[in-house]
Amino acid sequence: MKEERGKEKERLEREIRLLKEEIARFKKIFIPVYEIELSIGEADVLKKKVLEYIKEHPGVLTSEILERFEDYPPPIILKILYELKREGKVKSRNV
Repeated sequence: MKEERGKEKERLEREIRLLKEEIARFKKIFIPVYEIELSIGEADVLKKKVLEYIKEHPGVLTSEILERFEDYPPPIILKILYELKREGKVKSRNV
């Protein structure tokens, strides 16, 4: 019983740590961002790259996707993720 509680405590602590990391990354998103435009061709290529990355890494976290594509502003990547979800190409879940 004590061992089970210890494992549960470790699991919850790990989840809390991951959530804190994600919150820190998301805070960067809310820093004022200048309007950024990608050409239609660039946006399509980036969208395909993001989708390919997700397919290669099932269960990947949003924060990991943002980190992988850190050369692009987070709002652009989040918009792509929203579009992919709306199109039914990816699913999201709470962790």
